[in-house]
Amino acid sequence: GELDEHEKIVSILKEVDVVISTVAYPQFLDQLKIVHAIKVAGNIKRFLPSEFGCEEDRVRPLPPFEAYLEKKRIVRRAIEAVEIPYTFVSANCYGAYFVNVLLRPFEPHDDVVVYGNGEAKAVFNYEEDIAKCTIKVINDPRTCNRIVIYRPQTNIISQLELISLWEQKTGRSFKRVHISEEELVKLSQIL
Repeated sequence: GELDEHEKIVSILKEVDVVISTVAYPQFLDQLKIVHAIKVAGNIKRFLPSEFGCEEDRVRPLPPFEAYLEKKRIVRRAIEAVEIPYTFVSANCYGAYFVNVLLRPFEPHDDVVVYGNGEAKAVFNYEEDIAKCTIKVINDPRTCNRIVIYRPQTNIISQLELISLWEQKTGRSFKRVHISEEELVKLSQIL
């Protein structure tokens, strides 16, 4: 059903005991409708909102991303306020998405943009692994009303390390075009 069909959503929720939301960013605040419907239904044992990215209460990002995270915080605070059982899954970077953005593997090019010095580490997780982790926490009582951070040590890598791995895999060498931290901050303020 549509998220605006409150009664229909409530009736559907009465037939399940776990809700995993995958609402995309443009509609992120629409999850508040799901939260309200869960409260009305009264039978949901666990709600996993569409979080899955970084742990929004622990990061201090640049302005455009901060606005995105603020919407996630609004939903999180609403869930906590109505006291429905939840688990927040934080898996940091969606590997395929960020590899496509950072390396542009489907475009012919000889250069790659390096942000800052390229040594900042990030957690790159394969989307299917995030899904498996999410499914595993559903019935685990230790994860109820908690944050689960999915961060395998082998998935923590810098942009320069990622570029080197890509060069090894493709047998190509890429010219690194650096964007300084200062330039990146300036760009973030105009976006």
